[in-house]
Amino acid sequence: MTKLILLGVIGLIVVFGLIDLYLYSAMESASAGSLGALESLESCRKLALQLESSKKSPSTADKPSEMLSDIASYVEKAAVQAELPPESIVYIEPGPVQPVEGSALLQQSIRLEVDGIPLLKLGKLLRNLETGTTPLGVKALRVSESRIQGNGELWRCEITLTQSSLASKAR
Repeated sequence: MTKLILLGVIGLIVVFGLIDLYLYSAMESASAGSLGALESLESCRKLALQLESSKKSPSTADKPSEMLSDIASYVEKAAVQAELPPESIVYIEPGPVQPVEGSALLQQSIRLEVDGIPLLKLGKLLRNLETGTTPLGVKALRVSESRIQGNGELWRCEITLTQSSLASKAR
């Protein structure tokens, strides 16, 4: 009889130990989940603050002269990274900023002409323009007038780029 009672007590201790272990595990999981939720909440708050501050400050689309300067320097920097000489840029001609129908976006076309560049460096230039800090999409590309110089062909290229930005509500 004492053995039976002793086995019953040991069984209860094991059962309560397992329940305690299960509850501890569930509590740890809930605690980790709540920390993740707090981090997500903080991230959302930071994004909301950034969005609010961007609404209050004028966008570059509101300042055409800055936009022109920014685009020119961005294109020139991309050309330097592609190892193009500065004189290979014939012109950079930004078009007007226009709203994109059915969205809150503004879009601007930029015409760029480069001359005397090998196709490999053209590829580098386009990659730099599309993947840089102010990505520009390549809308059209026309490659023409090759000439042989040294060990390779040099080309004249007309490129149409697009830049999109969020329209400012304070217009």
